[in-house]
Amino acid sequence: MRRTLGSLLALLLTTTGPAIAFASGNLGVAVQVLPALNEPTSSSDPHSTNLTFLLKPGESASRVLQVQNTGNVPGKFSLRLAYSHLVNGVPVFDETKASEIEPWFSLGNSTLVIPPGSTANTSVKLSIPKGTPIGIHEGTIFITADPVNATSGTKGSKAVIKSNVRIALSFFLGIGDTSQIVTLFAIEGVSESFLNAQPLLLVRIRNTGKLPIAPSGSIVLEDPHHIFTVGAPITFNSGTIEPGLVSEVAVPLPRTIPEGSWSALTTVNQGTVQQSQRQMIIIHKVKPKNFLGILFKIILVLIFSLLVIFGLTLLRRKSDSQKNSKSDLGDAKNIDLESLLLDIQAREEEPMKKRDRKKVATKKVATKKKVAKKAPTKKAPTKKAPAKKAPTKKAPAKKAPAKKAPTKKAPAKKAPAKSSKKA
Repeated sequence: MRRTLGSLLALLLTTTGPAIAFASGNLGVAVQVLPALNEPTSSSDPHSTNLTFLLKPGESASRVLQVQNTGNVPGKFSLRLAYSHLVNGVPVFDETKASEIEPWFSLGNSTLVIPPGSTANTSVKLSIPKGTPIGIHEGTIFITADPVNATSGTKGSKAVIKSNVRIALSFFLGIGDTSQIVTLFAIEGVSESFLNAQPLLLVRIRNTGKLPIAPSGSIVLEDPHHIFTVGAPITFNSGTIEPGLVSEVAVPLPRTIPEGSWSALTTVNQGTVQQSQRQMIIIHKVKPKNFLGILFKIILVLIFSLLVIFGLTLLRRKSDSQKNSKSDLGDAKNIDLESLLLDIQAREEEPMKKRDRKKVATKKVATKKKVAKKAPTKKAPTKKAPAKKAPTKKAPAKKAPAKKAPTKKAPAKKAPAKSSKKA
């Protein structure tokens, strides 16, 4: 049960001793969380000295706040609950908002008047109604000390302190059981690093639980045989690590740590939950040269140079091909111009050729006509001979009487002969 409660300290800015704050000169306040007496049965740890609660719905728990006036004048101490939440392990307050815990929260006395050097107690109680959803909640208790009129010790003289002081106590509430609200983490390793020539150790922490955590821890450097330690333990505090995430905590390395191989014992605490890991690390005073990195850069430069040369070669080839294409285009243009001129010349000569052809054709026609004129004289009797025989054949068929004398038709036969002579 204590382990479960302690695991919830992830979100609480805890104080192992009393929290103390001072005003200018004579007013101050110290607060210590004490276990509550006659604590009712609950899943919370009644002996816890932190304002951390783990309650199931329907349960309640309380703590005792012991407030001390550390000044030399009487003070009026006011307590109230305020809204807050953690950002990277640091509580952020907003006094204009009501805390989400307020419906379940109660104070025994919200105002305490405490003489100088004295203490007064008040109780803090949480009561979770049945049916409240499972979850985690945060809050802050502000304790403000205001001065009151005080006698300084000389009879009849009074001193009025006008300043005040305030202290904040972080508050965590988990509603659920241990299976629903679990804080777990793991140390994944420690490595050397540098920030502006400052050597660092990076502690890698993974949150494997279900709650945000803000662990703290230390690193102890020993010789490889674990005979002696080097310097004091190096302490560190982590910011908030959400469930499932990994954080690398940068731990400045003191200049007094000599170079060499050392055994590093890393311890990380989250409340009462503690994890440890031991590993060998090599520490350098000056950031070592990364020969592989230098070689990689040289290879990159060579590849870049080859790419530039290849690109320039391609550009040259492209320019040469463009020049060749331009020259080819010029030759093609010249060829096209010559063909165009030849075509124009051929078109201009075409009418003349047509005229010459017409002249030749007319001459041929004329010569043919001359030939044709002479040819009918020879061919006329052969063409008209059947025409002459036809009437002679038809005439006897139609004019059968033999009365007409054949003497009259004889001149008709001679007539064509005369015409042929005239022709």
